Amino acid sequence: MKSNILIIGLGKMGLSHLTSLINDKHYYNIYIYDKRKNIKIFTKKIKKSKKKIFILKNFPKQKKYSLAIIATGPEVRYMILKKLLSFNIVKTLLLEKF
Repeated sequence: MKSNILIIGLGKMGLSHLTSLINDKHYYNIYIYDKRKNIKIFTKKIKKSKKKIFILKNFPKQKKYSLAIIATGPEVRYMILKKLLSFNIVKTLLLEKF
């Protein structure tokens, strides 16, 4: 069974995590959410990947994630974490810049 990995926030650190996941030899589904909706910049990197990458238009709900990476600024991190855990099942969390 493929693992689902979620990245919230696609700034410098979020993009770094995405690049690492794309280059990793293991296979999983990668879900990306960034409320700025400015993800088109990264489509070249995403199209080159052989992994399934889903760009979410809305905040993720009712999903199971093996790993969720929250790579946002500190001012919104707690709100995002609370919302994420209210609507989803997350096995492992990585909070960037904690």
